[in-house]
Amino acid sequence: MPAGRCAATVDPDFSAAARCLLLQIRVAGVPRTLSLGGFAQANFPEKSTAELDLLRAGESFSVVWEDAVFHGHDWLLGPVTARLVPQRHKGLTSSLVRSLTQPPSTNFFPAENRNYLVFRFSLPRFRIEFDSQEPIVNSARIDRIPPFGATYALEAPVRYRPRSTMLPNWLLPQATVEKCAVKLVELKNIKTTIVLETRDSSEARFSFELKNETTEDQISISWMLWPYVDRDDCRGAVSLPRQEVRFSRSFPVEVFAVQRWFAVAISSPFQTDAASIERFPVL
Repeated sequence: MPAGRCAATVDPDFSAAARCLLLQIRVAGVPRTLSLGGFAQANFPEKSTAELDLLRAGESFSVVWEDAVFHGHDWLLGPVTARLVPQRHKGLTSSLVRSLTQPPSTNFFPAENRNYLVFRFSLPRFRIEFDSQEPIVNSARIDRIPPFGATYALEAPVRYRPRSTMLPNWLLPQATVEKCAVKLVELKNIKTTIVLETRDSSEARFSFELKNETTEDQISISWMLWPYVDRDDCRGAVSLPRQEVRFSRSFPVEVFAVQRWFAVAISSPFQTDAASIERFPVL
């Protein structure tokens, strides 16, 4: 049965979840520019929703990231996934939002948002994973929450150590994230429909229809099941021209033991907003 919904009826918890990432990485001395789309989940342990609306000059508060995943496809590296590693900074402040104004002003904004995040990059084509030597630190000057319109920039390059189950580590290439830009993406400009095609005791097959409603003749998007399922068959990347794109995928029934959503975020072009979040039918 169809499960497509317009962005206006989407669960509000997803209003600031979608993101777009433009990344410059150097692997074995070879530079690559990667475009990834993703989703993230965060909470504000020190502030309620009502308190966020009453912020004042000189205040600050922390943000704790529960999960964040970016995905895309590069013609050379193949599928690329970057996922937050929360246990590496468990108990630490992973993000701080600090007002840049002082009393007697009453305005909290403008403010600075600085993030300290540890990510693991996975390259399934080469069976290699990269772990950072230190957190990625990025920041942006923001004028609202959620901070739509702000681009977060990397403050300093970050080195990554490779590991593999196939080769000794000394044979593996080193990697450095040299630049990255991240922005929140509004839930708009992509129409998504989900149809349950077949289901048996072990597998459910769905068809997906995606329509590009941006001003671009072609965009690239990344999709994933959310909450995130760390399986290669539960994420992907697709190019969307003007005409609708249809494809089908099968997933283990067990992943739908909890409610899942089909999460879509633009990966390129970076300057365009396009994202959608659609509830899977109840199995």
